[in-house]
Amino acid sequence: MFGFWLQSQAWSLYANSTVFKQNEVGNLSSDSTSVLKVMMVANKSGNDDEEDDGWGDDYDEDSWSLCPPGQAWYPDMPGENKCGAALFELIVCPLCGEKKCICADVEHCSQCGCPGCCCSEPPGPTDPPGPTDPPDPPGPTDPPGPTDPPGPTDPPEPPEPPEPPSCEGEECADCGKFKTVSQGEDCEMCDCPPTHYIIIITVNPPTGGTVNGDGSYQPNANVTITATANSGYEFVNWTGHPAIIGSIASQSFTIEEDKNLIANFRPCFTDGRANPLGHMQLAPPIRTDGSQNIPGATWGNTRTNRDGSPRFHDGIDLWGVVGTPISAQFDGVISREHPIVWQQPNRVNGQYPPGYTGDKRDGGNRITIISTVNGVRVTNSYMHLQAGNAFGINPDTGKMWAAGDTIRAAQIIGYIGITGNANPNVPHLHLQTTVNRRPADPAGFLNATVNPTTTTIITPCD
Repeated sequence: MFGFWLQSQAWSLYANSTVFKQNEVGNLSSDSTSVLKVMMVANKSGNDDEEDDGWGDDYDEDSWSLCPPGQAWYPDMPGENKCGAALFELIVCPLCGEKKCICADVEHCSQCGCPGCCCSEPPGPTDPPGPTDPPDPPGPTDPPGPTDPPGPTDPPEPPEPPEPPSCEGEECADCGKFKTVSQGEDCEMCDCPPTHYIIIITVNPPTGGTVNGDGSYQPNANVTITATANSGYEFVNWTGHPAIIGSIASQSFTIEEDKNLIANFRPCFTDGRANPLGHMQLAPPIRTDGSQNIPGATWGNTRTNRDGSPRFHDGIDLWGVVGTPISAQFDGVISREHPIVWQQPNRVNGQYPPGYTGDKRDGGNRITIISTVNGVRVTNSYMHLQAGNAFGINPDTGKMWAAGDTIRAAQIIGYIGITGNANPNVPHLHLQTTVNRRPADPAGFLNATVNPTTTTIITPCD
């Protein structure tokens, strides 16, 4: 009867799984991996219908020694014999050397107190793992679809410029007065009145005349400027400053700022007649005996060949120092029909320098202006111009005069030279004229009187 009761208590142990109180000698830990769950539920009469009085979980290690081996002490067991078959026992674990509570069946072997210490037979060798199937190769992936291009991004806003420092109240080193505005990062610009103003006057052309009134002036001073034409020239106008415009040669004004002025002159001009040079005189050729052939400087059959026969001279030769500026006689356009030559060097003993392969005509460096004068087409060609400085500068382009440029009367077209077949001892301008495409005497368009018996040419402006 007792054996049946004890067996029923064992089955009740597994079914209830109530936590078994720790045995001090057994040194069981209290965590879930090492606590042996034991619940001894007994029925005093062995009848399952009787009420459970809860004695099954009362035991202690000290009473175990009263029972024979293989049995355990149950103080609440009915009757005087408190020994019963032990479902667990204390043994020395061969791995850790301590007494451990060892379960009585394999199911609870994992509840042993130290690793590897178990009541069952050690497990046998395990079969090696079988071969695993190789992983399936990855399937093809769809190519990525097109992505929309990034939209335009707004440009970053520029940083606001720093405010300039205030210079108000600081003393100006230049004038000793106080600044009233801020200019520049370091306030170096003083806002005090200038101590003086400058007037600069340029004469155009340089041989055209003289001027007075340029220089330095106190602010608000009264200034008078005057332009005086040289012999053979006349004053045209003032340019260079919008407040000083007009043909009045002498003007007065109160100076309130710097001024840069130009006094423009031109060779003596009358309606339909104008001069290329301010001071003019004939440049006659020199005969073999050293005498001058004065008429030979004028237009017509004024020269003689070696055999004594007459030779035609198709222009007029006007003497001048090399580099003397030449003025356009009339408004017009630089011709595209006539050669424009500016690269001829001077001849030496009648020969061009070695290596020169350009134009070698006797007219030397030359340029032609086409004008309309009193309703007729007039061309004036300017020849023997200076080597290396043949033409003037077009003020509208800042470049040397070129075919198609528009030129105004009195503007500098070129400079006197000795290129071509000019006598280096007699530098001059060879002026050649046509009227309605036929050769004409240039003297007919000069504002001057030409006397073929003397080299002197008289103009109304002398």
